[in-house]
Amino acid sequence: MLNIGRMAPGRADYYLTAVARGDEGGVEGYYLARGEEPGRWLGTGAEQLGLSGEVTGEQLRAVLDARHPATGDQLARHPARKVPGFDHTFRAPKSVSLLWALGDRQVAGQVVAAHDAAVDAAIGHLQRAAGFTRRGAGGAETVEVEGFVAAAFRHRTSRADDPLLHTHVLVANLARTCDDGIWRTLDSRKLYAHAKTAGVLYQAQLRCELTRRLGVAWQPVVNGHADIDGVDRGLIETFSRRRAQIVEHMASRGETSAAAAQTATLATRQAKGERPSEAELRREWAHRATRAGVRAGWQQHLLGRAAWQRPDLGALYETLVVEEGLTATSSSFTRREVLQQLAGQLPAGAPVTELEEAADAVIAHDPEQIVTLGASRGQLTAVDVIRRTDGRIVPAAAEEPRYTTKGLLLTEQRAINRSLDRHDDHLAAVDDHTLAPVLARRTLTDEQVAMVRRLTTSGAGVEVVVGKAGTGKTYALDAARNVWEASGIHVTGVALAARAALELEESAGIRSTTLARLLGQVDDHRTGSPLNPGSVLVVDEAGMIGTRQLARLLDHAEQQRVKVVLVGDPKQLPEIDAGGLFRALATRLPAIELTDNRRQQLQWEQAALDELRHGNPDTALAAYTHHGRIHTADTPQELRDRLVHDWWTTAKDDLPGSLMIALRRADVDELNHRARTKMATAGRL
Repeated sequence: MLNIGRMAPGRADYYLTAVARGDEGGVEGYYLARGEEPGRWLGTGAEQLGLSGEVTGEQLRAVLDARHPATGDQLARHPARKVPGFDHTFRAPKSVSLLWALGDRQVAGQVVAAHDAAVDAAIGHLQRAAGFTRRGAGGAETVEVEGFVAAAFRHRTSRADDPLLHTHVLVANLARTCDDGIWRTLDSRKLYAHAKTAGVLYQAQLRCELTRRLGVAWQPVVNGHADIDGVDRGLIETFSRRRAQIVEHMASRGETSAAAAQTATLATRQAKGERPSEAELRREWAHRATRAGVRAGWQQHLLGRAAWQRPDLGALYETLVVEEGLTATSSSFTRREVLQQLAGQLPAGAPVTELEEAADAVIAHDPEQIVTLGASRGQLTAVDVIRRTDGRIVPAAAEEPRYTTKGLLLTEQRAINRSLDRHDDHLAAVDDHTLAPVLARRTLTDEQVAMVRRLTTSGAGVEVVVGKAGTGKTYALDAARNVWEASGIHVTGVALAARAALELEESAGIRSTTLARLLGQVDDHRTGSPLNPGSVLVVDEAGMIGTRQLARLLDHAEQQRVKVVLVGDPKQLPEIDAGGLFRALATRLPAIELTDNRRQQLQWEQAALDELRHGNPDTALAAYTHHGRIHTADTPQELRDRLVHDWWTTAKDDLPGSLMIALRRADVDELNHRARTKMATAGRL
């Protein structure tokens, strides 16, 4: 795992004062001393400044102040005093830290060597992939730099004194450009954009190193992370007291987000006092492990179980490209995603440089299979931003090429062309004698009338309805259903989620099912399929359906001569799988648009919803706050009390129309319990 954060001025002393100065010197000195080993210099930029070996305080303070460590001369024209550097923290999986902490001295030495090699390899990748600066008016020009000036400080424990092998790599906000040799600050957007990939590659190199050195085997890789096979989960939790503190703090506040975890980490952080020596720590760890059931020689059953083998590039290409692994959840990808997926396919890991070569080989393997996208196409199919741990969004640099697979492009293009060709299918069209009475009985806006008329009279095989929240899409669909059924035309609904299908059925009167169930029925030619010739299929929240699934559905509908009505909003929730087809159809077909918000009566609230829809949550939340729509409390319990009280104030007079919504099932259960208590007390249960 890799975390990245901006350094504040004056933070160099935090890392320097943690260093032990053992009287005996060498490895044994630091084993017995109370503190950490000294830092070491990394990076091509450090070499250019004559920095190598052990980090001294004067050297570190100089480079963080953009000065030459030997002469004191100012190097950068605009020294980055506000952000002197960036702290990249590489953390070994807990199982690796336990192997280091509970193994013998020889095993521990191999674990440390593997960790250091993985850190070096990951920083090397960051230098190659994210080593850039900006120059010119407004920093418009992105320029490559020669390398990082970095200092690595390896630490052994968490603040709760649990074993936690991790290294802080301080990358100075200082680098020399390749073309003109001038020292400038780094383009931090690149560092943030490539941080996840560097963390995944660190883990892959670490697994490779430990497999080669000690023969350990690995559990499956999940999100780039894997633990050593044979290390019990209970033992990991026993030695995760720091994580337990953070989780307990978050639970007490009813929080689950990454930003909340960051806050909890700071809130529960204890000041570092005098650190025990490693010898003292190991005695305490061994005692705790014995109480947890660990016996002497525990590490032996973990060693010698596997041998590292070079990955089969052909098999990886088959999985990622031919079997569409790279576009399973995103319709386009960069070299970063290729590296991440390659590492995820290798439980025993691989050297970073070999993964880089493999990624380049995958991209260049077959130009007929991998397609380079233009800037506009890439922006349509992916949002390339960086979300910091505090929740803020940082725009990512746009120069990185994006790719997709020929298979996905052909699937999308075929679906678009076939949908365009279905314009004159003459399906599910009714006459005005059937339409007019239904419209007369309903209160519809002009754009809703236009929508119902178009859907029921055009005869087109595929129709697209785009409407933002509150515009009455479902109410208009109910009217269209009424028209079709009055003409004897069968109408069926489908949605990605069962809850959405139920809502479509209850609100629009359209008998509905889930997309997975419907595709299963038609793929297996089961009886009872709702796709009957001449019928209508309404697809709700179509913007959430992946391209391949939606294309399959459109194929089946065309084969059965079924009219398809795709309803959704490309600017609401995105697809779970690789998507973009609904957005493309809405652009290329003559889409029906609903723009008049009928649900929110107040103009400010309509404007706030529009801000949310267009990706401006801060503006929307400011409006809700200004109008007293956001309520806060000091504790989760107070907030739940307030929420249930406000709900009951309206629910006792309008129970069906009063709702409480929560994110987590645990919160839903508690709110339901509180609600039932109030209802029982009032004799309303």
